[in-house]
Amino acid sequence: MTDQSEIRDHGEFFCASRPAGSPPVFTRDHVNPDIWHVLPNGDRSCSYCGSLHPDDFGRLLDRGLDPDDPVEIGPTAKGYKVYVSQPDVRNASEGGIIFYSWHDPERLFVDRVVAAAKVQRDRLAALMTGGDGGGGGS
Repeated sequence: MTDQSEIRDHGEFFCASRPAGSPPVFTRDHVNPDIWHVLPNGDRSCSYCGSLHPDDFGRLLDRGLDPDDPVEIGPTAKGYKVYVSQPDVRNASEGGIIFYSWHDPERLFVDRVVAAAKVQRDRLAALMTGGDGGGGGS
């Protein structure tokens, strides 16, 4: 597998989720390696699996750790996938919405994802109890 520094430096790689020899999904070129597509909001996504670029996910993850920032990090029941909710991004054609752990082979983000999930849980608890001034009722 290609090392992450090479991915960041050169932009071409073979996504770890791609079986050896299979073509990229989002491009018609069946010969060249995968690339990072630049989305309308500036995020980059893998041309094979659609995952956010590790640097973009790290930036969004840092924002998700701030309880006052509207970016939300949502872990799933699947240990290899994390959802990202950004303001003004309704779907994957507008910006990154998902990160797959095979783009983090050193597992550098694990502790921060757990911390971001706690921020989201605390934010929801505050909303439900009216702790943010939102009233908690209808």
